[in-house]
Amino acid sequence: MGLFSFFVVQMTEKQKRYLILGSLALAVALIYSSYHFYLFLWYSQRGEQYWSVLPMTPGYASTIWARLRELADGYLRIADVSLFEYRNGLTTLHPLLNPFLYYPLYLIGGLRGVMPLADAFFAAITFALLYKIAHLLTGRFFLAAPFASIFVMVRDLPFMLLPRSMNAVKDLVKVFLPVSFPGDSRNRLNFLTMESVKPGFVIFGPFLIFVFLLLKSERRKYAVLAGVFYGLLFYTYTYYWIYGTIVLGIIFLSSLLRRKYRTARYSTISLAIGGGISLYYWMTYFAAQRLPWIETYLNRTGWIESGGHQFRTSQWFFYIVVVVLLVILYRYCKARARMFIFDFLAVLLIAGVVGLNIQVFTGTNVQPVHWYLRIIFIPLALSFLMCAQCVFERVEKKGLGRPLTVIVWILALSVLGGSASDAYAFAKIRFHTFEQPTGVMPSVLWMNEHLPRDAVVLTPIPYSSELFLYYTPAKIFLPKAAGTMAGEDEMIERLFILYSLYGIPASTLDAELRNDTLAQTFIQRQFPATHMALFDYLYFQQFYSQALDASINIVPGADAPPGLKVDQIVSSYGAYPFDISDLGKKYKVDYLYLGPLEKEISTADFDEMPDLEKVYDVDGVRLYKIQKTEAVPPRT
Repeated sequence: MGLFSFFVVQMTEKQKRYLILGSLALAVALIYSSYHFYLFLWYSQRGEQYWSVLPMTPGYASTIWARLRELADGYLRIADVSLFEYRNGLTTLHPLLNPFLYYPLYLIGGLRGVMPLADAFFAAITFALLYKIAHLLTGRFFLAAPFASIFVMVRDLPFMLLPRSMNAVKDLVKVFLPVSFPGDSRNRLNFLTMESVKPGFVIFGPFLIFVFLLLKSERRKYAVLAGVFYGLLFYTYTYYWIYGTIVLGIIFLSSLLRRKYRTARYSTISLAIGGGISLYYWMTYFAAQRLPWIETYLNRTGWIESGGHQFRTSQWFFYIVVVVLLVILYRYCKARARMFIFDFLAVLLIAGVVGLNIQVFTGTNVQPVHWYLRIIFIPLALSFLMCAQCVFERVEKKGLGRPLTVIVWILALSVLGGSASDAYAFAKIRFHTFEQPTGVMPSVLWMNEHLPRDAVVLTPIPYSSELFLYYTPAKIFLPKAAGTMAGEDEMIERLFILYSLYGIPASTLDAELRNDTLAQTFIQRQFPATHMALFDYLYFQQFYSQALDASINIVPGADAPPGLKVDQIVSSYGAYPFDISDLGKKYKVDYLYLGPLEKEISTADFDEMPDLEKVYDVDGVRLYKIQKTEAVPPRT
């Protein structure tokens, strides 16, 4: 300790700040990855290390895990529209991003090491980017560093700072306490719940930085760099590139109106460079448009609002907040001759309003709630930071700057401590939730070692299909709505084949289709993780309300299976002609899986069926190889 103190004393002020930043980045990385380390420790004690990869947000597991399986299995996708049977569906992830972002982590930690390493890596990078943006705006280390520390842990902080109920006030207080609250811990450790899967902020952050520097200095190199990262936004997430386009478009138009022709010219350069980099995206986009069932795919995965060219008046509170912030920022920046800061934040805030109301121009808007969750929270947070800067300057003039700095740092450290506690709480929840019936995971691991990568495995259980995708090189027979280009007729036919083969009665199919337990499974924990909703698996968001604000307000019953549709499916199943001799004539099949979950609904005796060879029978789990099937060419 004495030696460390000696080195600290010898450091320059700049070196001390780098030491603090490095320590905070390391703490942030460890907090996010500690969730996985807890799982690895506890599951290792039960001999089940494979569960250590479970992400904090289940819904975003398949995106990254499917990419990692491709790396492990040796077939990277070469274009967005390359389909490997029913492993995945459409993606806008550029093939080069896989080896650049994930393959190094895969080499270091192996397939199961990527999740914790990715969380640690992206957490540290996100913290560094947030700090850089905050420091560019404020110029104050002891304001930017605590801001980045808090914001990287509490994504929804800008919304929580405007509480509209007593419960919201309580939630705001809780995020700053260094303890975990059962049931409320999701307000922390949520910045990376999406980013670690689709690391958009790793690219979006630099884009914002270079746009700021462009507005500040009007130099060509920043226009070029902003254009490069704008182009890369096309390969992250839809909202990012749309927002980037709106931002650069507003800069161009506003610069023309104010006769700042250099800035207008440079914004055009950024748009041109980004457009060039995005060519691959547009090639695959138009290729995808020619695929069959593309409209069905978009309908069931997009939750597209089609309320016409209406302005979203329901979000009046947000608009008022934007106007108030613009007035405060204008007066503050005008008084200090730093109007480039106002220009930057004004563009970001106005672009957020435009994105939220993009349907005014296009007639549709895709899941507009994501404009809040992915985009708007960032300019709001930066604007609130500048308001905090204004308050800090006033307090500093009264000689109270140091006490306020101490308070801010205490709050930041308290948030970090509470987030560390939340990581432990998250891990505990997952550890108790994801407990498989005896024999399931050993059989899956056996499949991982022995099945060829082009093998198609049959199971009527959606959760079993998920396991096969995550933990084996096998393909699945029953496609998932969010990950296949198959049309509804084909999906339903495959479902009927499975249910007929397993001898599942129509009454069971009816019950499974009406089972609306997805939200309770992952949020309220009222059902085990193995209890997945079949209707959601088949249709996802296809029958969600498409009215204006349905996504933002989460219309009650929006995710409930429509009764008439269920009746139609069950009726068709009752009349479906199935003969086991036809198995494999239309769709490729290789193996039949029978585990505890399958046995709960199956009435078939596969030991008595011809052309089935039992290749695995351990702890009540059986795997049969289907001997006689006609060759079915893979999808192209």
